[in-house]
Amino acid sequence: MWQPWGTDMAVPKLNSNTRERRFGWLLLALWCAAILFYSLWDGWIWEWHAEGYDGASQHFDLDLLDLRWERSADGAMSYPSTNNLHNIVYICFAVFTMAWVGLLFGAGWARQGVMATIGFPFVATLVTLTPSDHLYPIQIVYDVVHLAGIAAGAYFFWKERPVLRRSLAGVAVTWGFFLLSRVLCEPWPYWAEARNAYFSVNNINEMPFYFFGLEYAAVAALNLAVHAGIIALRRKLPGPRARVLTPLLFYGGMCGLLKSLGFIDPPDLSGSSFG
Repeated sequence: MWQPWGTDMAVPKLNSNTRERRFGWLLLALWCAAILFYSLWDGWIWEWHAEGYDGASQHFDLDLLDLRWERSADGAMSYPSTNNLHNIVYICFAVFTMAWVGLLFGAGWARQGVMATIGFPFVATLVTLTPSDHLYPIQIVYDVVHLAGIAAGAYFFWKERPVLRRSLAGVAVTWGFFLLSRVLCEPWPYWAEARNAYFSVNNINEMPFYFFGLEYAAVAALNLAVHAGIIALRRKLPGPRARVLTPLLFYGGMCGLLKSLGFIDPPDLSGSSFG
């Protein structure tokens, strides 16, 4: 029976390729360090949206479950205590996870998934390059997450041929993370108020519309269409370097187009004057 992810969805034994396995261990160590940071660092994107990076909760503490929100009589939300555990269900973190799984275990579905979703960390990196985005440690950790996914994706493009149908499982994983973020990071019932927790596809930009998590279908369709174009063009390219650069050029061009059309509008979080 046809399977969209091929026949290797089950995670195999450790990768027999020593170099890839070492790369995978490195990414896994960074992955664990990122989770530890997210667990201990207070302050999250709703607070940044309201107060910039100068909010009162920008600090470390040892309380992992201290996220609390309050609503005033006029409907305004405030967060007397916050944490960053929600970043574990960040889509670029899903790409990061598939990256070390693909390297450490040689899992084909994960490797294909990273190639298909490399656009998420790459575009996120392009739109957070300004110095003001790096005034606080949280953005540095985001950079590590993004760059790890980009590095692994570039390596996979270098080493193997992307296959569209085998990338579907990886795209589905990112959709699952998006739906999970809606459930976990918005007051229940999560569908009652659109964007109640200011959580979006990539933590830097709100979706142009809201439909109970199904709005991600438009993102998945666009992502797969671009990936199909990359695969078609890749067959005509002469060498591995061109095969690595082509997807980055595609997604760079897409980022510029979406920004020019107003579909990507990252907020200025450099100070408490933002609101």
